[in-house]
Amino acid sequence: LIPTAANVAIGGRVLSAPNAVFRARVTLTDFNGESRSVLTNQFGYFRFDNLEAGGNYVVSVKHKRLFFASQVVRVVDDLTEVNFFAEP
Repeated sequence: LIPTAANVAIGGRVLSAPNAVFRARVTLTDFNGESRSVLTNQFGYFRFDNLEAGGNYVVSVKHKRLFFASQVVRVVDDLTEVNFFAEP
């Protein structure tokens, strides 16, 4: 698929079973190297709006006490279940 002018969103949740992770830094990086970050809310949710449809992104999470594996996502439509679970 070729990227279009349409805008989509990526969202999800950061968890450390069974609890939500508050104030984790979620970073979205496109394949041009441009990044933006948000902090999770008190329920562990995050969201990035106004993304180019058809784009590939690396989503990573940083927290002072927990480790999370990064994910590569291709966005064709809104994604609402890009969830991260703390590694043991």
